[in-house]
Amino acid sequence: MQAARTATFPTLASPVADDAPSPWAPSWRPARSPALVAALSFATFNLYAFYWLFATWRELKTERDDSSMRPGWHALSILGPIHGIYQYYLHMRAIRDLARSVGASTSFDPMVCMLAWLVSSAIGLASTVLSMQGVGSATWVSLAVLTFHGLLLAWAQSGLNVAWRGLPGGARRYQLHPAMRVVLVVGTLLQIMSIAAHVV
Repeated sequence: MQAARTATFPTLASPVADDAPSPWAPSWRPARSPALVAALSFATFNLYAFYWLFATWRELKTERDDSSMRPGWHALSILGPIHGIYQYYLHMRAIRDLARSVGASTSFDPMVCMLAWLVSSAIGLASTVLSMQGVGSATWVSLAVLTFHGLLLAWAQSGLNVAWRGLPGGARRYQLHPAMRVVLVVGTLLQIMSIAAHVV
């Protein structure tokens, strides 16, 4: 692994609050809103998770200046039954290790996150099978699992934000792409319609 990149930023400036985006932060350190991450995961039926895994792995790759990290393959590898579990944990551990490397304090625990994801995924798979067999209550379990997975990503993003802010130069403000805004609105409406269909 090569040496991590360092950011260049002015040394003479007014103090910036610890949790505020820095105007001199490198472009690869976006402080995404954890609530937004959870909302996008919910609105896209958890498909956003693949993009999040890709994007954050690419950001970590740039921070580390590590050419061996391949964001695309990494995100797709999550689909593997055994290898995917390891890759998921590897991703979460990288976030925790980065936070620790700058002495940042965070409650994020990669092992707890991975185990919670693994158990909830198994429950979600079982509920999907039951739902296809006509068990109506299983749909609500699947919805709960979907929401829970989004909250796990939000927890991980929170840990990553803490790490970014602890590095020289800090984190930059995240700008949501207009296309993502459309996805968020349309996806949320589809989820509401899906829920309404099961209530009626």
